[in-house]
Amino acid sequence: MVLLWHRVREPVIVMAITVFTGLLSTSQRWAGLDTPDSSFYASLSLFGDEVTDRAPETSYYWTRLGVIVPNRLLTTLFGTWPGFGLYRMLLLLLIVAATYVTLRRFTSIASAAFLATITSLSTVVLSYLGNPYLTGTVLAGTAVLIACAMFDSRWAAAIAGVTLGWLVMVNPPGVLLAGTIWLVLRLLARTGIVHLLIAAGTTVVTFGLFLGAGRIVFPRMDWLGTYLDSNARLVYSDFASKDAVWLRDISLIVPVAILVTVFAVWLTHRDSVAAQRAFAISASSIAFMLVFSPLMGGIPLEAPMYQAMLWPPALIALAIAATHAMPDTGWTRRQAAVGVLAVVVVIATGHLAPGLGLVWGWLLAGVVLAVCLFASYKGTVGAIAGMALLLSAAQVLQNSRGDVGLYYLSPYDWAYSANPISDRIHTAVNSQGVAAREHLAR
Repeated sequence: MVLLWHRVREPVIVMAITVFTGLLSTSQRWAGLDTPDSSFYASLSLFGDEVTDRAPETSYYWTRLGVIVPNRLLTTLFGTWPGFGLYRMLLLLLIVAATYVTLRRFTSIASAAFLATITSLSTVVLSYLGNPYLTGTVLAGTAVLIACAMFDSRWAAAIAGVTLGWLVMVNPPGVLLAGTIWLVLRLLARTGIVHLLIAAGTTVVTFGLFLGAGRIVFPRMDWLGTYLDSNARLVYSDFASKDAVWLRDISLIVPVAILVTVFAVWLTHRDSVAAQRAFAISASSIAFMLVFSPLMGGIPLEAPMYQAMLWPPALIALAIAATHAMPDTGWTRRQAAVGVLAVVVVIATGHLAPGLGLVWGWLLAGVVLAVCLFASYKGTVGAIAGMALLLSAAQVLQNSRGDVGLYYLSPYDWAYSANPISDRIHTAVNSQGVAAREHLAR
């Protein structure tokens, strides 16, 4: 019996964290809508070619098969709302499992469990897992790719390729960001050419499988033709503000603050693989966005659905950096009690919507960083308290984000607080169902 527990305890821990965060932490099933796109993806997932056949003109929305096909399968097998709920939990499971697996390369079971739990509670991540838009899927895929990059094996390369092929069918900027982070980490590990070829091959195979699934769901549609035509007509700068409004976005203080934290850890632990990997993840994700955003007309740094893609790299990097101060064996009762309190505090601050201004946001970040870094050198309890303080401040900062630029944002505190999204998504889906039946009747 003891031997069996030792074999299954880590999968059980990952499942327990997923259930806690997804169902028991007060996180909301529905937390946001990027209208009208979110409604389109929900409708396409449920009604397939019934939607595209009645559309007045071909749109690129149906080409996002990496989201549509899994949701279509789950909603067909289990019903509309259970299917959507299962997809959310599967994405959360991938994020938690990937974070935990990554951390186990550097720390003990108990420490990895704590860090995976507390980082899974971010309102940004939970908001997009509770949104039919593509971002939640990109967040999960990014976490998986970071975990795969920690292993120098053919299996890890194959899983990375499958994930890349999946993300290609979800969101091009998302796969470029996630793929860049994975490649940077593999180059740091001096991976062999064979592993890169395996990843490339499984990417192509996965992409082909999704194309085949798309032919089943949308038999009259041409994926490549639609994709090329839609991109030829897009002028990305039309979908972004003329000035750099992201510089006034308080939520973006969070990945910057985490980069500073990780950099400080790297400065004091330059020979540590954990510190090197953490800094590489955080720095490469931000560098990618700074370079790629102008190429896409400025959309990625302005639009919340793209900004949110920075959160998994930031949170995982922070957790890896924190392993330096975590116990390598079991936790004491005092440490465990402080850890539980830390989780409660991060959840509690997730409910807040303080509406801080940008100046106050930078001041808060500066003070918290100083206290957090000081506390982390005062032993494990100090490091746990510092982690709670930093992640709670992150909740406050990102929940203070209002409408910036051209893009509407469902408030991030809706990840935990009661909100109108459930009623809106039910109304949208029911309306599409009526329209689909009327179209078929004609």
